[in-house]
Amino acid sequence: MTASVTDWSAFPELVLHPERVLYRVHRNQNDPVHFCSDGTGRFDLTAVDGTGTCYMSPSPIGAYIETFGRLGTITFSDIAERCLTELALTRPVRLADTTDRGVLGSYGITGDISAGTDYSPSQQVAARLYEAGFDGVYYTARHDPAFQERSVAVFGGAGDTKLFVSASYDIPDELLRQGAREFHLAVLPDLH
Repeated sequence: MTASVTDWSAFPELVLHPERVLYRVHRNQNDPVHFCSDGTGRFDLTAVDGTGTCYMSPSPIGAYIETFGRLGTITFSDIAERCLTELALTRPVRLADTTDRGVLGSYGITGDISAGTDYSPSQQVAARLYEAGFDGVYYTARHDPAFQERSVAVFGGAGDTKLFVSASYDIPDELLRQGAREFHLAVLPDLH
């Protein structure tokens, strides 16, 4: 990251509009609109009281691989205890676009911001972007080896009305087949 950068408000942006649907795979018992701030998420706002980050994908397969790609082995129980939720935006959301190639020279940002295992630099960038007025971050999905899928991290907190749930349902069989076909993420029977 370039230390001399002072104008984070000029960061490349992508605006998502209210008609845009985003996807999230989460445990059935959890609220689908969850703003994490405990440091376990890539762009968590750990130092901003009452504000966290909700992680989603512009595509169902992106949400699927970001959840199940980290497990290694996926069982039918893993699938059964989670659902796919469609979330709609209630207003335009201004995202900092870390996939813009210009961020390398202007901000010193590389692909590590999306794929690195040390979340500290990503969280520092998230804090700067939040302070600069961005609603979140648009970035490359870490669990796609081809780096074609994208992810969305939206900043907010309890009572935030940027997002609303439009539908939640069991993870469709076609999504399981797509995960197996494209990413070789097979779902295995549970061991008893």
